[in-house]
Amino acid sequence: MKKILLFFILFSSVFFLKAQTIDKATAINLVEKNIEAIGLSKDLLKDVIVSSAYYDLTNDTKRVYLLQSYKGLPVYNQMLVLAFKNEKLISHTGGFINNMEKLTNTASAQPIVSPEAAIGSAFKAVNVKIPSAIAVVKYIESGKKLDFGLLKGVTENVLTDLMWVPVENQKDTVIKLAWQVKVVPANSDDYWNLRVDAVSKNIISKNNLTVYEDFNPHTLKGSYNNSPNLVQNLQAKLTNNNSTGSPSVVVSANYLVIPYPYEAPSFTTAANRTDPWTAAAGNASTLGWHSTGSVDYTISRGNNVWATEDTIATNLNSGLPATSSTAGYDPAILPGVFTTRL
Repeated sequence: MKKILLFFILFSSVFFLKAQTIDKATAINLVEKNIEAIGLSKDLLKDVIVSSAYYDLTNDTKRVYLLQSYKGLPVYNQMLVLAFKNEKLISHTGGFINNMEKLTNTASAQPIVSPEAAIGSAFKAVNVKIPSAIAVVKYIESGKKLDFGLLKGVTENVLTDLMWVPVENQKDTVIKLAWQVKVVPANSDDYWNLRVDAVSKNIISKNNLTVYEDFNPHTLKGSYNNSPNLVQNLQAKLTNNNSTGSPSVVVSANYLVIPYPYEAPSFTTAANRTDPWTAAAGNASTLGWHSTGSVDYTISRGNNVWATEDTIATNLNSGLPATSSTAGYDPAILPGVFTTRL
């Protein structure tokens, strides 16, 4: 089983070269001018959080990302993504929840359950022993976010966020006050975000950012090559020998890949493809797979991924990368077990 930990990156280095940040006051003013077109009420507008805003030089548009909040706290997973051109709305995706007062049953924004108690519930839910000492090491956003540092039993700092969480029942939707707790257990590859009810201490919901791929032929549909060396032999070969540090010199590359639109060796066998990132509609990676926008690499590193060995599961980027000579990329060193983190 190959275990992949997904990290969601909002902006690449290329992006920063093509965008300019817009201050929050300007972003709100732009939204106010288009409030009817957006379909946003003034009551909802007064509580919004500007997550980010920028001017995109490539297509002369302004982009604004808004998060819904209520009584000073964010509402889980409620976002508006807006695009403007010449001060007019041209694109609108996402949405906010109306009738927050009713759906929260006029609940207070002050939690009954302490963040320490919420951490205890979260640890128990993911089978991590609750530490004897839990103490805040850093207050963020006036105490709405708390950093409890590196507690026993985890590999990353435990963080809590106070927020409103929509809960869908069979008949309707209710909004509950909750602590979101980040837990990265030392005894597994999991990366948990759990929402703990700030009134009852019950787990409302949880999601694991680690995705497990199972190559067991008995649990997957589609064609399956039973060769134990299949995954280990997926070696990519970058044939371009003109890498000088400028992304513009990346012309073409041949790779042995699981061809698009297949997603894993359990569905099809590997095949040679030239510039496989162009297979889907719209070029998915104009700079290829080994560039950060400013540097071209001859190892398994690029804009969104830096893959190295992690055979002892330390979650550190200190293992050997798949390396090659300076002439091109040829991963000669591949791990013998499928526990590499990407």
